[in-house]
Parts: sequence; C-alpha cells; structure tokens
Amino acid sequence: MSIIKRITNSTSMIAKPLNFLIFRFINNNLYEINKVIRIAQLVDNNQIFIELNNGDKYYFTSYKANPPINLLNKITYSDKKKTDKILNYERFFFIYDLIEEVYVKGSHFNQIDYLEFGTIIDAGANIGAFTINANRSKKDCNFILVEPEEKNIIDLKKNLDANKVENYVVVKKGIWSKEGKMSFFTSNRAGEHSLVANDNSNEVTIDVTKLESIFEENKISDSVLIKMDIEGAELEVITSSIEFLKNRKNTTLLIEALHFVEGKETYKTLIPLLKENGFDILDWGNDFRGTILAKN
Repeated sequence: MSIIKRITNSTSMIAKPLNFLIFRFINNNLYEINKVIRIAQLVDNNQIFIELNNGDKYYFTSYKANPPINLLNKITYSDKKKTDKILNYERFFFIYDLIEEVYVKGSHFNQIDYLEFGTIIDAGANIGAFTINANRSKKDCNFILVEPEEKNIIDLKKNLDANKVENYVVVKKGIWSKEGKMSFFTSNRAGEHSLVANDNSNEVTIDVTKLESIFEENKISDSVLIKMDIEGAELEVITSSIEFLKNRKNTTLLIEALHFVEGKETYKTLIPLLKENGFDILDWGNDFRGTILAKN
C-alpha cells in the first residue's frame, strides 16, 4: 500500500492535517466527478436524481452502507465549491463512483465502436449506466440487460425510461454456468451483490441462466458485445461457455476481471483462456479494474 493510501485510510489525529492537504489540494477525484454533473437533486432521503452535462439522467436509491473512511475524508476535506453537486455523499457514494467509472475514468468504454453491434448484452446491468452510455451512440441497438437484484431493477427501469432507451429486455436472473436456482449474496452496496462472495449476511435465492440460453431465448444472431460485471462470477461463466463463444464469430467481450478466484486475479486466468480460443486481446485495464476488451 502506498504512503498516500496509508495516510488517507488512517483514522489517527496525526493523519488529519495530511488528509486535509491531500484531499483539498493534491488528489481528490470528486472534483472531476463534479465537473461532469449538470444537476444533482435529492428526491427524498433515500433517492437522488442526477443529470450529467451530456444529458444522461440517473435515479439512484441509497443503500444502508457505511463508506470507508477515505471516502468520507474526500468530501469532509474537499473544497466545497468544487463538490457542490456531490450531495449526501455518505448515502449516495455508489452513484458517484459509477459516474467516475463510466464518464471520467472509463477509457475502455471509449475504445468501443458501438455502431458495429446489433445486440449488446449487459450482464450485471445494475442501474443501467453502461447501456445508457452505449445508447447515446447506437439507439437502434437491441439491449439485453441481465440483473437479478430487485432494488437495482427498479432504478434500472426508471433510468432506461428517463433516457429514452427503447429496444431493451430486462432478464431478472443471475448469469452462471447452469440453469436453475442459486444462493445470491446481497450487499449493503449496490454494486457488490454476488453469486460467489458469501461474506455478506443477506442471502436470497434467485434464478440463474447460462449465456447460451440468453442468446437462444432472445434469438441473437448478429454481431454482439457482451459486457460482464458480475462480481466474481465472470470466470465461471466464460469458462463454461468458451466453446460456444469460440464458435460464434463477431463477438466482443468487455469483462471486469479484477476479482480473486481461488487466490488469483480473474484476468490472469481469463486472458490466456481467451487467447487460446481465438480471441484477440485489444486492451486490458491494468490501471482500472482489470477490465479486458477482447474480440474474435
């Protein structure tokens, strides 16, 4: 861990003046997030509405989560003129992190030519940010959004409607290597629900489906982009469906592969697997979430 990270994660009194200097003057990503937001309004204590400078709109319902100390320090010690659109950060920090991922840091999103795809599968759709971003470039695309979590689905549908996304299907299931039902571990953070990470106390049972079934049930035959951010289940899904993907041309994969599976980062297993099965690795984001961009 770097010295700066040690300081910003510290709760000691000695670290306070250093945190002030770092987050006020040196390194505060909230300033960049604030710049891309046009309007931020509290709908009520549990929901926020945000419109970005590019016109994209988001509703987000808060979770009862306690953000890490370094996140709280970012807003506590920030220049308030530069974070005037960061409202109730301790309750809504996830939506601001999502905006940063897609609209500030997401260089891997900018490398994709959405115009070449007839269908986009958004596996782990969450509240719809990836689809909404893609829809601005390709409004006649067919979007298949896979999301099992109830609260996320409510915000997802509201956001799709607010952004006039027309050609979409929401699949209320998890994606896995088999059909059936599985335990699903829900988190107090909107983006961390998982089929594999059982360190959360809330467990529910959900329906799961295979990648092949999504293609078959939605009659997908054109060029396709599969975005996958499914909290550690990526390796299970890709490994089980690799023969199907290998034999299907004009397929592009955008996979978040930072999670550890059996003590190893997912991308360290996925990259050679994809190469062995005819995929070119166009990019992998070792600087941001280990995201893999691959195409056959």
